[in-house]
Amino acid sequence: MIWAAVFVGAALVGVTSARILTQPDLPGPPQPFYEIPQVAESRSSGLVVTALGASYSGTETLLRLRVTVDDERFLLAHLGADGPVRRVSPAALGPGGPFDGGEAASRKTELGETLVHLPPLPAGPGYDGRVPLSITAMTVDLDTGPAYLAGDWTLNLVGPAPELVADQLRVEEFAATAIGVGPGDAEVSGVRSRSETKIEITLPHGVLMLSQPVMRVGEHRAAPRSFQSDANSVQLSFEPTPFGEPVALDLGTLALADASKSVVVVVSLADALAGSPDVPVFALPASAVLSGDPTLVVNGVRGDYGGRPWVGVVLAGNWHPEHGKPIVLDAGGSQVELAHVQVGYTKDANGVIQSGTTNIAVFSGGADLARVTFVLGAPAEVDTTPRSLTLLPLN
Repeated sequence: MIWAAVFVGAALVGVTSARILTQPDLPGPPQPFYEIPQVAESRSSGLVVTALGASYSGTETLLRLRVTVDDERFLLAHLGADGPVRRVSPAALGPGGPFDGGEAASRKTELGETLVHLPPLPAGPGYDGRVPLSITAMTVDLDTGPAYLAGDWTLNLVGPAPELVADQLRVEEFAATAIGVGPGDAEVSGVRSRSETKIEITLPHGVLMLSQPVMRVGEHRAAPRSFQSDANSVQLSFEPTPFGEPVALDLGTLALADASKSVVVVVSLADALAGSPDVPVFALPASAVLSGDPTLVVNGVRGDYGGRPWVGVVLAGNWHPEHGKPIVLDAGGSQVELAHVQVGYTKDANGVIQSGTTNIAVFSGGADLARVTFVLGAPAEVDTTPRSLTLLPLN
């Protein structure tokens, strides 16, 4: 399995296995809003779930829970596992009742409570102010890893009053807008509720975001409180904004790549590994570059993931796997399994993002490293061109 990461910082970051991350300082999670106190409690499978508060808007629901272990021995026997229990939280696909089929995301607070983020409440005809929530699975963190605990924790929550629910769940959509970005147009759409302003950006192929967009309403500027990137789609959540007001969006720094281009570098790793001590970073002289631009090769790297040794090179420039997953061949022409691709950017003294390096490594067990061929896509170019657009509400 390939591990990929993107780092942006004042200096390049060392080897880390991570999911793709296009911003180093992720915004904080959502906080309770217009919270309605709750008194519901449920026991099942050795756990007690107590509802403390619930917040409802037209784009999200946030529950504040306390999850406690009532009978650890029974819980562990139910799992067929050894303790101790480190943490318990609702499973991502566990909620039922009105939220059936929706995903849940949870986190622990500093007070030991659990915040569960759910889709908006579907308060249709017949809604009477009651919200029967059913949690059917919990994620239990043990020393040996996570386990999944089945159960039935039913909480009869209090929702907005029926006469107020339409106003509380009010939403307002923005007209979709396009803006030129590198090889094509980025499509931007959004919706606002009483708790947040949600923006979605669909980027052309070969374009990635390196810094978070900034939202402006009049003279007020705000950074996103959450930032998620999936392929060419970016989802952002900002603070709530007044209904009826336009919002402006500054896109920030982008990484652009020409998908039609590619780069090939052939490196001899065997001699360099044999001639260097067992250190994580080792020199690769220009003579080790058998084909391709020798100025691209910064050094060699090696390490171990769970008992599987890996080896690779650090290249000058930024080769994102989204722009073309690297292909690595050994001396016999066999494709070698990727261990990780880590893309690092730098910042100058003014905080401007600049090009950096890419760490590409493969699992080396059984591979002939006398001649290793790296087939790459096009390197990304940093684009700091200011781009702004205005989103107008539809209703």
